Amino acid sequence: MNWPVDEFNSTRNKVTFLCFISLLIPSFMLYNLIINIRQGNPSTLIFAICLIHIYVSIMYAFPKLFTRYTNIFMLILGEEIMSGKGFENNKQRLFFIFSQGIAAASIVEISRWIMEFIIENASFVIKDLGIEPGIIYSLISTSLVSIFLFIGITRIREKIILREHWGSKRLLEIPESL
Repeated sequence: MNWPVDEFNSTRNKVTFLCFISLLIPSFMLYNLIINIRQGNPSTLIFAICLIHIYVSIMYAFPKLFTRYTNIFMLILGEEIMSGKGFENNKQRLFFIFSQGIAAASIVEISRWIMEFIIENASFVIKDLGIEPGIIYSLISTSLVSIFLFIGITRIREKIILREHWGSKRLLEIPESL
């Protein structure tokens, strides 16, 4: 089977960039608010960023739920792409949102470990450059969430579209031997 990457590459890049931008600024603000200002624990931070990612996933699974007339995904991807996302029923959509939330929480915790490792081992570089831990944390967490989760989302969508396309193409082909 041939995988036509060029057909889906631009859409995947748009969705990944949209997810990155929609998570970068709030994760930086939440890190500074929860960890620096309120001296909160990391579980509160994980929960807050997980809620943001769940909101983005809900916008993908239920495009008209929160924003009835102007959905960001519809504006970027187009109505025809969003109309058939491969979800057959609401149970699949809810499972998708739940699994995205769990995956986002685990990725955010991994990025916190990476940030602590960087701060412990390369603290002289961070002090010389004047980089805050919140910037490092938000870049790592949003990059990991965007790359792993939304590329995974669009890959699943691409496979469903191609499976439907090849299935209908096979049904339309009539063997010449008949």
